[in-house]
Amino acid sequence: MTSKERMLTAIEGGKPDRVPIAPYFWGAEYRWKAVGVEIWELLHGDRELSFIANDKLYQRHQCDWIFVQGFGSGWLKGKKVERNKGRIFITDDNGARYEFLKDGHQLVRADTPGENVPNTGIIDKDIKTRADIDKLFVRLRLSPRQQNREIPTDNWQKRLIDKYGAYVFMVAGGISPFVQACYTLGFETSMIMMKENPETFIYLMDKFYEDSLPHYEMIANYGYDAVLIAESWASVDIISPEQYEAFAFPYQKAAIEAAHKQGLKAILYSTGSLIPILSKMRELGMDALTVEEGRKGAPIDIAKVREIMGPKQCIFGNFDAENVLLRGTRDDIEREVIRQIDSAGRDGAFVMGTGSPVCDNTDPKQIDIFIELTRQCGIY
Repeated sequence: MTSKERMLTAIEGGKPDRVPIAPYFWGAEYRWKAVGVEIWELLHGDRELSFIANDKLYQRHQCDWIFVQGFGSGWLKGKKVERNKGRIFITDDNGARYEFLKDGHQLVRADTPGENVPNTGIIDKDIKTRADIDKLFVRLRLSPRQQNREIPTDNWQKRLIDKYGAYVFMVAGGISPFVQACYTLGFETSMIMMKENPETFIYLMDKFYEDSLPHYEMIANYGYDAVLIAESWASVDIISPEQYEAFAFPYQKAAIEAAHKQGLKAILYSTGSLIPILSKMRELGMDALTVEEGRKGAPIDIAKVREIMGPKQCIFGNFDAENVLLRGTRDDIEREVIRQIDSAGRDGAFVMGTGSPVCDNTDPKQIDIFIELTRQCGIY
């Protein structure tokens, strides 16, 4: 079987020749090592880095999927970069000086007084009505980040799919309208709005859903096989099961249906504590579900996920990317690979994944061992 055939068989509820492997390489974390550039250059350098970053990562770790992500905003063009005692400073033609913060990967002004504003959302005033949201969307579409982003001169995604798409499962990224609304408002504002002004919160999700539809059409036209819909905060450690059903569930389902309408497989990656709402999530209709390894002292047992979701629902393993992949020995990795497969994958409908993205400091040899042992232990 090719990697694409292996992934499709598992995602459709079947049993391939062996367990497919699809760890999360998310954003610039770890990926910069495979590319051979600094993380700030990967994020803000030439747009061609988008092709290079995905291509080189696959060449280094040949898994069964490529979870494609874009890089290289073009912002560095024409700017002066200086290194000072391990810190990175960037100066533009107008003399404005920035520092790239390695912790958080943020660019901040280094030549103006005042404390950095925490990342609590993009709203700087109360949003209470539909009219406020309509004004907000004008701001979002005219934000400086969008204005300054370099327009690609060629279709790097199509070139990547032309190179690998015949035999590797190609996945694009997406986001749930629920968490997109939450990220926009910030944590406290979104939690209060769901309680005190739910109609406005729903209207905001409606707007994000409508805005997402061209994205699904575009990635289908590129030739992707699937979209991974990222969800966060839609878990019972943050909201109640009743709030999940009222706010997150309808928009997860709508996003999945939008992907299916374009002929894409829909993979839902939902973080947080999910066991109490998994029975409801069975109604979503996603092709595959992937969950965290568990946080806040509440591990998510992949065997329990399999029990609730049933034998034919494809689930991704939640291999511990931190305690085992980052820090574990070869024996630790082998034990966890076997446990994951025995708990949820012996009858197929299973993809070996990581519960969280691969950590930045992970030794590449650890990932090699993870891939090797999954392929050895996962033969059907």
